[in-house]
Amino acid sequence: SSIAKILAWIIPQRIFDLPSYPMIVQFLIRLELLLFSWMAHVRLSKSLERYLDDEMKSPTKKAQYPANISSVVSNYYLLITASQFHLPFYSSRLLPNTFALILVTNAYAEWFNNNPRRTAIFLIFTAAIFRCDVILLLATVGMTLLLRRQLSVVQAIVTGVSTGLCSLLLTVPLDTLLWGRPIWPEFEVWWFNAVDNRSSEWGTMPYHWYFSTALPKGMLLTSLLVPLAFLRIPEFIITWSNEEPKQSNGQQPNGILDPCLLHFFTPVVGFVILFSFLPHKEVRFIFTAFPMFNICAAYGLGRLHQVGSHIPDSREISGDSRSRAKTKKVSLWVARGMYLCGIGAVAFTMLGSTIFLMLSKENYPGGVALERLRSHLEASIAMQPPL
Repeated sequence: SSIAKILAWIIPQRIFDLPSYPMIVQFLIRLELLLFSWMAHVRLSKSLERYLDDEMKSPTKKAQYPANISSVVSNYYLLITASQFHLPFYSSRLLPNTFALILVTNAYAEWFNNNPRRTAIFLIFTAAIFRCDVILLLATVGMTLLLRRQLSVVQAIVTGVSTGLCSLLLTVPLDTLLWGRPIWPEFEVWWFNAVDNRSSEWGTMPYHWYFSTALPKGMLLTSLLVPLAFLRIPEFIITWSNEEPKQSNGQQPNGILDPCLLHFFTPVVGFVILFSFLPHKEVRFIFTAFPMFNICAAYGLGRLHQVGSHIPDSREISGDSRSRAKTKKVSLWVARGMYLCGIGAVAFTMLGSTIFLMLSKENYPGGVALERLRSHLEASIAMQPPL
């Protein structure tokens, strides 16, 4: 950890010998990893905001949302991610899943920034060094980049070969030194799971488990917001009393479907589907999918925010008949109620995450066990008679 190194360099050893306190060193290391995780999510939120800003500049989409919807969605992404349990809980744990999540989150940021080569570089590097299963995400995202002609076949081959070789030059010598034999760890993991198909030795789950259990458990009630990223239901509810359906800003809607994030979301869903063929399943295996699901949930909550914060002009109601004006007021209150339900989903998710945290404190007593072991050893050494 660079933080621990800096403190050990600044503070003289005679005043405070930092290496003598491994728990503090571990805390500093995990703090640094937490900062990297936080910066990755902030970077993704900023990239999402820029992407939505660019999308709304087009004449066909500019009228669909207010000017500040991009910043609203960006902030909701950070709020939803912070309200959940698994990503914050694992964001400082020294696991390959955590390192992979940081890198893949940066890959998503590059994707929203329209940098397909950098997106591929992040995914290839992650698959080669930290989590071989990211190759499935690389396959679905890469296929999308090729089909949308954001990346040519030649560019894909050159990027894949060059990044793969550089990754191998980093991981193979170091891991060979640490393990004492020639080894590429992620290749062995891939061989164990894909070729030997021995992952079932660690337990099996049904094919649908990621969708029926893992994602709802990881997202809790915020998962209910994901469909609203693709369905303009709130806009149609608030305008259903008009003779012709209109957006809340008076513009004609482009149908009930919103494809704005569809080409980002579909490859990630494909990744989860492909991963479902592996018999052994754990929530942490699909951590790299959570940021994209959270983006869609934030987009859906942003849609509720739009209609819930809409204040109709008095002229919109004064010219209508009494029954039509009453219907418009009812639809407006319904829209506001949906927005409150969306905020409530985030609040209850945060409450559920707090309960999960309390339970995990009892399930993972490793730090307490190490502290008690150290105290026991120190007491035992103190009780020994001097030689």
